[in-house]
Amino acid sequence: MKLTLSIVLLVALVYHANAANIVICEGGSNRISCPAGYIIDVLHAFYGRTDGTTCPHPSIGTTSCTATGSSNIINDVCDGQQYCSLSANNQVFGDPCPGTYKYIKVEYKCARPCYPVPFVKVICERSTGTINCGSGRRIGVLDAFYGRSNRLTCPHRHILTTSCSASNSFNQIRNSCHGNQACTLSANNGVYGDPCGGTYKYIKVKYVCYYPYCGNIGLLGICVLLAVFAIGSEAEIFGNIGVYKSSRRSVNRQCAGFVRLQISNVFKFLLIMKFSFTSILLLVAAVYHANAANIVICEGGSNRISCPAGYIINVLHAFYGRTDGTTCPHPSIGTTSCTATSSSNIINDVCDGQQSCSLSANHQVFGDPCPGTYKYIKAEYRCARPCYTVPFVKVICYDHSTGTINCGSGRRIGVLDAFYGRSNHFTCPHRHIQTTNCQASNSFNHIRNSCHGNQACTLSTKNGVYGDPCFGTYKYIKVKYVCYYP
Repeated sequence: MKLTLSIVLLVALVYHANAANIVICEGGSNRISCPAGYIIDVLHAFYGRTDGTTCPHPSIGTTSCTATGSSNIINDVCDGQQYCSLSANNQVFGDPCPGTYKYIKVEYKCARPCYPVPFVKVICERSTGTINCGSGRRIGVLDAFYGRSNRLTCPHRHILTTSCSASNSFNQIRNSCHGNQACTLSANNGVYGDPCGGTYKYIKVKYVCYYPYCGNIGLLGICVLLAVFAIGSEAEIFGNIGVYKSSRRSVNRQCAGFVRLQISNVFKFLLIMKFSFTSILLLVAAVYHANAANIVICEGGSNRISCPAGYIINVLHAFYGRTDGTTCPHPSIGTTSCTATSSSNIINDVCDGQQSCSLSANHQVFGDPCPGTYKYIKAEYRCARPCYTVPFVKVICYDHSTGTINCGSGRRIGVLDAFYGRSNHFTCPHRHIQTTNCQASNSFNHIRNSCHGNQACTLSTKNGVYGDPCFGTYKYIKVKYVCYYP
């Protein structure tokens, strides 16, 4: 009975993930809306006519016409928003087939964004490397540079400084990779210039792969069903790497990430389906058993942090120094209260977002915070499985003056794209629209500098901040961003 019910529910959930459709006949307007906590992901859209039955009318001269650029306009207006308004008229899209009665048709999903752990790609000098997010996914560059920020990444005998980056390397790397499925980068001075002569350098790129499936209602349901069905009373749960094992079967590790991220929906689902109390307790244990791992490296030693394939390191807390008398016991312990300044930042810089990293506990890397005391590295970390999220979009109209982006406690804003100007007629509609193709030249950098890496930021729609890229046209700020949170 349990198996039959599970199969029926599984099939229902798979088909519940199907896209919705909206049709707006010529001259009409309508609104796409998603529930709170979900955003629109446009799958396919056009303005024109492709059949004789949709929006029936006596004036149908052709059933094969779509307005050039109409898909891009609709994506621009709706993608990443909780709701959007559309009007089907020639003034917005142009008239692809005069004399034929047309319509807007949009296929879309309401997607629940997840909070990804960014990937990190390192390419040592005089080498090339590729970033590939996989079919249908896009690279979202968060941070990037060519230079050097620590001694442990791409170790080499020629390191004169650990604080250098080529001035325009972020923009060059972003232009090569951002928005693409894949890109290849070469770490050499001929591309970026030499920001620190005599020092061996590297490219470092922090990025997300955004793809509208993490948090999908149907996939979440599948994950819950698999987890509950597979975990029996004999289950062993290794929450740190999201792996479930049982004497009956193993659950796909990808589901662990969804279950953790969507815990409130999991409980609702379980209670509705009336699964056994034991199954609920075991699922709670699976979620909350995701304890961090620890690594200790005594002074003079080296070691490696490694995560399974498909997982990346998320450093929670780390230092080089000494905080107790029992770790790495030694006769030379003058103090139990010392940590090297910036040692946490260095370890984060070396390990965060990588599948594996190597650390060495020595003064050359961290400095000596307490001479005469035997020290150690201690790092607390998790192995996290990144998810493929749908970016949020924030729009601030000119007359609203200011608007706030807030990712919530502990999360950070990752700005993917941003501008001040206008790119369509629908966003912030107004009678003064002379162009739909204008952006203030340095507005991306202004907005990124205000928001990127912060929990929250407030932006003002003022020509005094960005300049006026199209005089006489009503403008707005538009920011595409992710909230990344491990």
